[in-house]
Amino acid sequence: MKKMAIVLAAALAFSMAPLYADELPNTSIPKLQIRAPDSLNAGSEVTVEVTGYYENSKDNHLTCIWLYQDFNLVKVWTWNEDEALRQKEFTLTYTTTVTDDTVFFAYTTSTIHKSSGATAYISVLNEGS
Repeated sequence: MKKMAIVLAAALAFSMAPLYADELPNTSIPKLQIRAPDSLNAGSEVTVEVTGYYENSKDNHLTCIWLYQDFNLVKVWTWNEDEALRQKEFTLTYTTTVTDDTVFFAYTTSTIHKSSGATAYISVLNEGS
C-alpha cells in the first residue's frame, strides 16, 4: 500500500510538470515585442521597433521575422541577410507614415522550436483632436 501511495504521488507530480514549465523563463523559445506610440496625428512618421530574444545557433536559429501593417507584409528580416538576427537579443526598426488607425503584427519562427508574435495598435488622431 505504501508503494502504491509513492507511485501515485510521483505520477501526480509528473503530470503537473507542464503546468509549471510555462512559468519558467525559457530562452530557447523565440520571443518578440513591438514598441510603437499609442497615438499619432494623421500624416505623422512612426518608427516601429521589433525586439527579439532567442538563443540562436548555427543549427537552431530564427529563420525570418515578418512585419505586417494592416494585414500587408511590409518588411522581412532573414537569418542569411540580417546579422542582427544572429544575436541573443536584437532590435529591428521599420519607419513609415500613418494616415489611419494602424495595426502592426510581427511574427517569427525558428528552425526547431515554436513561433512567436506580437502586435501594436496605433490610433491616428484627426487634426482637431
